[in-house]
Amino acid sequence: KATVFLDDLHYPTGLAVWKTGVFIASVPDVFFAEDTDGDGRADKRTHILRGFTEGNPQHLVNGFAWGLDGWLYGGNGDSGGRITEVRSGKTFDLSGRDFRFNPATGEFQLQAGKAQYGRWRDDFGNWFANNNSNLGWHYLLDDRYLARNPRLAVPTVRRDLNRGGNRLFPVSAPIRRLNQPDSVNMLTSGCSLIPYRDTLFGADYAGSVFICEPANNLVHREVLAADGITFNSHRAADEAGSEFLASEDNWSRFTQARTGPDGCLYVVDFYRLILEHPEWIPRQMLEHLDLRAGSDMGRIYRISPGGTPRRAVPRLAALDDAGLGQQLGSPNGWVRDTAQRLLLERGAKWSAAALSGSAAAQVQQLWTMHTLGTLQPAQIKTALRSPEARLREHAVRIAETHLRDTTVLATVCDLIHDDDVRVRVQVAFSLGESADARIPAPLSALA
Repeated sequence: KATVFLDDLHYPTGLAVWKTGVFIASVPDVFFAEDTDGDGRADKRTHILRGFTEGNPQHLVNGFAWGLDGWLYGGNGDSGGRITEVRSGKTFDLSGRDFRFNPATGEFQLQAGKAQYGRWRDDFGNWFANNNSNLGWHYLLDDRYLARNPRLAVPTVRRDLNRGGNRLFPVSAPIRRLNQPDSVNMLTSGCSLIPYRDTLFGADYAGSVFICEPANNLVHREVLAADGITFNSHRAADEAGSEFLASEDNWSRFTQARTGPDGCLYVVDFYRLILEHPEWIPRQMLEHLDLRAGSDMGRIYRISPGGTPRRAVPRLAALDDAGLGQQLGSPNGWVRDTAQRLLLERGAKWSAAALSGSAAAQVQQLWTMHTLGTLQPAQIKTALRSPEARLREHAVRIAETHLRDTTVLATVCDLIHDDDVRVRVQVAFSLGESADARIPAPLSALA
């Protein structure tokens, strides 16, 4: 069943639910559309951001991804713009950057970028993106730390995955590309890199990311491998000469993938005869083509592991704050994100006596208390001493706002000898947020 909430939009390329409505990216704006009278249709629009550049449809602002910090993150789209934060009138140059905004306040901030189509994170706050000809990359440095020293020249804040791994194995009949005849069986339309955020598919899918490739009618899978503070990636062992999902139908144009609340992978099939924008098709060919063929079609596929029942999907909106807090322990990323969002929407005072569940669940519980303002220094110190390295890493980051507490500062400083390199690097960045006279000594020891 489909119900029209809002229509007559100009290139809507981003959507995120919040309270009684949705944030929508529709160039040149991001606005909040809400239903104020309960009839199921939007009757009010509030503009949040303005100034995103209008242009080629495959190069528009897009998103949004929910961050562990309770902000919504968006991709540049390769078009940029001079962005105005409506609430304050401040302006920002988006050129070469991605962005985030606070759904509660409308505050806007630039981020390391730029993502063409999709900027998404894994369970531990690692952000990934890609573009047409690149399988994907990881943003290994948070440039807000680098901005403390404007004289520091940093060549890049990202690391490419599987460099040289652009060979693909489609099962559809090869068709001569209209604008790139030499690029058959090669990645030319990579989009929507998404980490799988559940355990339903089994241990073999831990660390998997999915990349849609509509020109070759397939969805490609990469497996991440930690490499210092960033990642390498490689094909899965059982997909050395094949793809995770491939269609024999040349009209199948897989453009987005998401982990669903039931642990399954949902894949959008745009379904069109012509994928290329007419801007890149030779003029003499255009008069023989139906550029809109398939515009009344399209599918969404749900992919689940054989022999394994799908997860039951909880009715989160019906739960009280304590019930939502319990759902933060779910093995499913969507469930945890939505439980966190609902707690933030309510302004809840939820707090956990002790963190529980997987490392991913504990990290999200910690961030939820931090964003709600219920996290206590004692809880931070406990997390800083956790046997889970990723929890220690995030506890250090969150401790930045508590470094005036002598015991918190001392506990962070103790981690200069941590066995995990990501923890040590985070300690270096986070200590740099403080001007305390005790900071230079541990920073020197780290160096």
